[in-house]
Amino acid sequence: MNDIQQTSQVNTGKTQSLTEDPPKSHKQRVFAWLELIEITNFNANQKDPYMELTHPRAEFFHPSKEPKHMFKKFLAGEEKCMYTIIIEQDDMEAANYFAAEQICVLIKRHTASNERHSVDEDSYDSEHDTQAEIGYDVEFEHKIDNKKYNYLAKGYIDILQLFSDECISLQMVVFLYSPKWASGRGAVKTIWNIYTKMPLMKTFHITNLAFISLESLYNLPEELLDMADDMRVDILFQAKFENEDLVFDEFKICTFKVFRKNIIKDQSIYFCWENLRNLNERSPPDVRTGCTNKPQNFLRNLFCTEDREFNFHFINIFHDYALSSNSTVRFVLTDELTEKLEQVIGSDEQCLALKVYNIKQPEEILLQGALEAHIFLYPNVNACRFAVALDDPASHVNFDDAQKRTFATINISFYIPITESRSGRSIITKNIDNIAPADEDKYVCNSLLQDNRSLSYKREDAYRKFNQEIKSIAMNILKNNITDYNDSKSYVCCELKILTWKITDLIAYDFNVRVPTETSIEFTNLLTLVYKELTQRVYNILNTFDNKAMTIDQGTIKEDTKLQRRMSYIKLLNEAGDKKLANFLLEKFSQTYADNSTWHFCKFLYDIETLNFDSALEYAKKPVREVYHRAHYYIELAGIYIKYIQFKRNEKNFNEALPYLIEMLNEFSIQFPLELEPWILWHCIYKQCGYLPGIEFTRLKYENLVNQHYWDFPNIPYSRFSIYNDVYVQFYTKKGQLLFIIVKHFLWLGTYIFADIVFDAISDECTPAEKYMFKSTIKILTDNLTEDYTMLSFDDDKSMKFLVAFTNGNIAYYRGEISKALSYYHRILDSKDNENQCLKLGLLRYANFRYNEHKLLDAIKAYEKYLFFGTGAFVAYYGLGKAMYKLNRLPEAEGHFANATNYPLHIPDIWAYLALINLRLGRIENALKLWKYAHVNENCTISKEILTELEALDHKILDLFI
Repeated sequence: MNDIQQTSQVNTGKTQSLTEDPPKSHKQRVFAWLELIEITNFNANQKDPYMELTHPRAEFFHPSKEPKHMFKKFLAGEEKCMYTIIIEQDDMEAANYFAAEQICVLIKRHTASNERHSVDEDSYDSEHDTQAEIGYDVEFEHKIDNKKYNYLAKGYIDILQLFSDECISLQMVVFLYSPKWASGRGAVKTIWNIYTKMPLMKTFHITNLAFISLESLYNLPEELLDMADDMRVDILFQAKFENEDLVFDEFKICTFKVFRKNIIKDQSIYFCWENLRNLNERSPPDVRTGCTNKPQNFLRNLFCTEDREFNFHFINIFHDYALSSNSTVRFVLTDELTEKLEQVIGSDEQCLALKVYNIKQPEEILLQGALEAHIFLYPNVNACRFAVALDDPASHVNFDDAQKRTFATINISFYIPITESRSGRSIITKNIDNIAPADEDKYVCNSLLQDNRSLSYKREDAYRKFNQEIKSIAMNILKNNITDYNDSKSYVCCELKILTWKITDLIAYDFNVRVPTETSIEFTNLLTLVYKELTQRVYNILNTFDNKAMTIDQGTIKEDTKLQRRMSYIKLLNEAGDKKLANFLLEKFSQTYADNSTWHFCKFLYDIETLNFDSALEYAKKPVREVYHRAHYYIELAGIYIKYIQFKRNEKNFNEALPYLIEMLNEFSIQFPLELEPWILWHCIYKQCGYLPGIEFTRLKYENLVNQHYWDFPNIPYSRFSIYNDVYVQFYTKKGQLLFIIVKHFLWLGTYIFADIVFDAISDECTPAEKYMFKSTIKILTDNLTEDYTMLSFDDDKSMKFLVAFTNGNIAYYRGEISKALSYYHRILDSKDNENQCLKLGLLRYANFRYNEHKLLDAIKAYEKYLFFGTGAFVAYYGLGKAMYKLNRLPEAEGHFANATNYPLHIPDIWAYLALINLRLGRIENALKLWKYAHVNENCTISKEILTELEALDHKILDLFI
């Protein structure tokens, strides 16, 4: 590792140590003893059997005078079977050798030097040992011919446990397998006593273990699949920048040499030690690491190369082929090496590279790819599975999204996270539980979907979702007048699938907790209980269903949609400066919807938007059952926003609130681990800070959640942001499209600072004008528009000319520069853009100010322009009616006021104006009826403007005779 940044020579050793071994002079030699103390399930009548221990880096010594006959005498009980190896103390190179490759134990038969080694197939018919770990390995389908093997049984002893800073004595069970183990032959069970009388490690300590496992290569061309026997894959550190010789420095870590061509689902699920495998043999259980990977997880929960499309959905695991390896290499780490590894990863100057080549032409790289290991510098991360995109270095053809991406799956794990391993204490002890890689559920990408919420909360949440789904189905059936299943089969099928998910959650969090089951019969009986209780619940829901919620306003608008439109009107009027009418409507609807949870939730969001945090916090204290469906999650998220803003307002040092926000997000992600918003926000915060481990960790989380996420955002009114800026922004990358959805979610919730943080991560995909409009609007809405903020114009962007002018008008309006704002808003009158609804705000502000300045024709022009936008037209009709009345154009004024009454809003001033017009036109009876209707609500008052107009009338010319 010391030479990683200097060497440009690729190491060609079998397994390269990642350390520089200290000078070997004056080292203490230590004897390691391996004593066979018991053997069972072995036919002692075999002709001339003997035992042999081998390791490519060690020489074994025997205390026996006749080592070739030592094993036979042991079987006869005449002599101990003892083997000794000498290992220098603190020899890290030796530690890595024994970590990479275990000691091979062979039972052979003596043969003459000129005889062909053979095994009598019938001489080894022993009974099955129940303790033997026999299993059929599907990765090697060919029939084995025992005559080509020169051993009776073979197994492996892992002595890594001896490399401790204390004297170790342990007893180990080792199974030795026949070449015909897969056909049902029993395994020889041996028990060994292994010990040293001095510690092998005195100065140095093994403080961690690293495991690299190559799983499979997917979507390979047919010609590469057929190279399985000659395929090699190197894993190496590679510099990201060229050296002075214009080449990339490389340091090889390991090589994988054994591959099988398999249909994906048929490959072995077992991981094996790479250096113990043989291309021409099946891998017996003693070669396995003890870890597995199930077929359903082959292509799930992978940390993919960023900005690459893998299109996993194109892969058919039942028909497509892959080159499988499923092999593992192990390394030992010291504190010094761990520190160097952290430096290499943290410097971001090198990456882990994969190079695929044919051993017959090793200089020709067929495929190559790279992965970033920053995630391992994040706290508590010790294992991760990667999908690494592989490209042909000789090809310059761009990948088509419709194609299948060639990639490799690789997993890397550490015994403990490398950020926690520099304790100076050895992890190798007598009681170490496992020195194999982390199993499936230990990988950070496999454990990310764990739901840590309390069972009681999960149960309540499951029932809320079930109730809401039943109501939703009933609403759609009524609205679409569905009387028969065949009338809307596609809709019903979709809803039934969703309802099935809801019922499954109820079984998991309630029914199966109350009535645990162990057999299929018990579970069938449980489903009877589920059916009984849920049918009764559905019946109760439908009986208590609010009929008002089923009514259709003007044939299409449901009650909830009407409510949301009304809140949108209030927001628009407030921003346009008509606060009197806005406050009147807010008070009126607060009474109308006093018992409506949706209204209170929308009011809560509006309080956040308008920075009225005290009122919002009062709402947040309500019990979960009393709030809008699924609102609990959004309330908690908004609560984090409020606390962050309040902390930020009082911070004494720059960005002091940011660690506080990260801590809150950490706790929130534990409470709601399956939600996208906190993970993506967290990701974007880390990106702003340039913290690469955090960026990678949070990207892994949200990318693996997105395909399993259930999008269920509440139907809520226009946000204040949408009133100021609803410009459609086109994003061309999948990441940009996903993150912009989250931006919109934060905007809808009124959590504008959160939206701004996420937007910064994708703003490079926007035009300068789009970015300027977004940033300016956020500053206005968060009351953070400073005096030194400069207005911009983008004359080259013709399509955004009027929208930028509108934004500049908003900036001037915020600063109180009304005349300047009106000059910007006036430009909208010349625009032919009737799509961007936000321009309505500029027109309303312009029209209202012109009306107050008695420039009525300008006001009329703006109100008429407003009508082209379609929605919320009652505001324009009301304004037009007042302007026409001022101009004494009474019939036109009456028409506009009448149009304003076509909306489901009772505004007393509109009816009062109609009464006043009818009075002036001599329609006294109509005037009285209209005046009476204006006062239908005793608590409503008529505006002074109308009363002044009424007082100004000459009563002498009025014909009051009825």
